[in-house]
Amino acid sequence: MLGQDFHAGRTVSLKKSMFSDAMRLLGPMVDLKPERYALDRRYPDILYVPEDSRFSVLDGTIRWGSNGAEHSLMLRRETTYVLPSGFRARMEKQAAGSAWRMVGARPRGTLCHKPCTVSGGGKSEISKSIANVILNGPVFVRDYHRDMDHVAEILAMDF
Repeated sequence: MLGQDFHAGRTVSLKKSMFSDAMRLLGPMVDLKPERYALDRRYPDILYVPEDSRFSVLDGTIRWGSNGAEHSLMLRRETTYVLPSGFRARMEKQAAGSAWRMVGARPRGTLCHKPCTVSGGGKSEISKSIANVILNGPVFVRDYHRDMDHVAEILAMDF
């Protein structure tokens, strides 16, 4: 979750990659625009944006600088924006609300391997979804300070 304002050059700590290098690598697979962004020729819902892009859900824009000029695109909900590092960003509506936010994904996945071969070793547990234990929706906190004191007590316990 990246929130409603996301500055790619400051927020994501990935290998520093330049837009020009990414465009050279992608070559004829993209339609490079003079404003320094590119459209994927095969997938129209994928746009390639510069490494210094700033996403604002409230303004509905993506902005970046190029040769002393500021450029922008309208932020679209069913579009994936790819940075030169491979980091992907897209807009997503909150499951139990009406607000939109930016969601990101790193270019490489994480492999989870649990080598268990004996009965009762938990092989089936790692593949179960946790979606049914995550609650979505508004949260009401009657006495924030008192509740935070309770949280501090729990965290201070010696487990």
